[in-house]
Amino acid sequence: MGQDFAQAGKWADAMKAYDQAIRFDPNMGRAYAGIAAAYANQGKRQDAEKYYGLAMTHLDRMTEREKYRTRGSYYVFVRNQSKAIEELSALVSQYPADSIGLGNLALAYFLPAQHEQSPRRAAPRA
Repeated sequence: MGQDFAQAGKWADAMKAYDQAIRFDPNMGRAYAGIAAAYANQGKRQDAEKYYGLAMTHLDRMTEREKYRTRGSYYVFVRNQSKAIEELSALVSQYPADSIGLGNLALAYFLPAQHEQSPRRAAPRA
């Protein structure tokens, strides 16, 4: 449900759904990553950093696809272009229909040019 809400840009609803998942399973790293991306997309960098940190400590509870997506989104968020491209390329290589992976990969390639021309920054999707 959280991912469906996030896809629709309903960040508050997405965060509520992810929070419910965390209450059910406090080790569900994918839910932490979803909250991090929601905060990032709202421009709440400090909150996003906190939840990306929590997500990264729960990678062992994720599928390979979720790991690639989480790490890729995190590296986009922290502006590590080479690592973002590495993770997201692996994601879309194995899961070519992953629209979030494709979008974040494009964003990873775009970030350096955007950063040089504008202080406004895009946020990764979950």
